[in-house]
Amino acid sequence: MMRDKILLLSHPEADYGAEMLWDGLCHIIGSENVVVYPYVRHYYGGTDDDYILDNGQKGWTAPGDYMPLREELPWSRDQILDRIKEFKLAVLTSPRTYAIEALVDLKNELTKRHLPLAFTDSEDSTTIRQDIIDFFEPHFIFKRELLNDTPNMKIMPLPFSSFLYPGQYPDKKEKDIDVFFMCGNTWPLRLEIRDMLVGLNDERIITGCDDNGVRLSYKEYIDAMSRAKINIVVRGHGIDTVRRWEAPSFSGVVLSDRLSLITPFPFLDKLNIVYYDSVDHLKELIKTLLADKLALKQIGEMGMLHLQKWHTTK
Repeated sequence: MMRDKILLLSHPEADYGAEMLWDGLCHIIGSENVVVYPYVRHYYGGTDDDYILDNGQKGWTAPGDYMPLREELPWSRDQILDRIKEFKLAVLTSPRTYAIEALVDLKNELTKRHLPLAFTDSEDSTTIRQDIIDFFEPHFIFKRELLNDTPNMKIMPLPFSSFLYPGQYPDKKEKDIDVFFMCGNTWPLRLEIRDMLVGLNDERIITGCDDNGVRLSYKEYIDAMSRAKINIVVRGHGIDTVRRWEAPSFSGVVLSDRLSLITPFPFLDKLNIVYYDSVDHLKELIKTLLADKLALKQIGEMGMLHLQKWHTTK
């Protein structure tokens, strides 16, 4: 029996939200039923090296180490139009150039087919792209950075999620790292927390930031996260971050800043996550939790189970 297909109108630059959406749909309906157009090579193990950025420079994107790669052949425009009846939904996966141009090109054909359109915005911004909504009139609108006070309830939240399904990376039950926090220098609070952790002068605390040359491979980064009793999360360029979902993929306690975003099935303070309100508060929480082995175990494992139930890409 032929399954309904979904058409993802995509852009070749790295885009965590679009990649997570693609991965989740592949899990649910099979990669053969998720058609990416224009074809994005880095979804399938190749390198996108033939696109032009908006500033006129040549772009280059290789597969992220976090991405499970799949094998599917590209579809041409003619193939999509010839088989348009097989699609149940079209998704504008990005407000970026190539995705927009693809939708403009196909818009009349999709309209004649009465093919519903969804728009997903995963950019590092809380701005609602009303221009795109007004022009394309999508049936469904999803936004990663959706604030609690957003008045338009037609827009639904779609935060990031975790690529790290159980078994893909082992969770180290015997934790030999007390606190782990490695970050990019993308928000001032990150540096303040890094400096606080360095000041504790404890070899069981691993911390660093791009500004002082500390670098780990993705495998090393995930391995350390899986070995940590406590993982710290801080916002970056965007309010939502990938680390927010990587950290609870393992059974260490996640200490997170409080976010003003709508998150379906949220983590609950002191049940499956612990929220901090300041650097001093974070410092005190670290001391308290490391002295309470039962809380470490219970909160960490509850967080991991909550993520696996609600917040994988699927």
